[in-house]
Amino acid sequence: MDLLLDLDGYSIIGTVAFAVSGYLLGVRKHLDLLGVVIVTLLTAIGGGIIRDMLVGRMPMVFLDNTNLVVIALTVLLAWLVRLHKRENEVLTTLFIIADSIGLVAFSLAGAKLGWSSISMPSA
Repeated sequence: MDLLLDLDGYSIIGTVAFAVSGYLLGVRKHLDLLGVVIVTLLTAIGGGIIRDMLVGRMPMVFLDNTNLVVIALTVLLAWLVRLHKRENEVLTTLFIIADSIGLVAFSLAGAKLGWSSISMPSA
């Protein structure tokens, strides 16, 4: 049994974490709803788009709307639990945790993608 997630699992975890991170950044900068949504989208899918383009792969966000649905649900959930009304110290801690989880998830996804693209020599 493989305990490691597949590339899509890492991507979803990273997208959720960076969506929360972008949401919290937009709230901390006192942006309006459109600003928060734009910052959230750029934070959540920007790194994945750049990673996919660097390895010569079509970015998945252009082919599948799963990431956009995940981002929308994450923003809705963050709004429903009223993250924007929390104290500044709580927002800072949540931002650091979400950003760290996103960095780890996308680092693992990038490493797994790079590893899978290496052609193994046949014996």
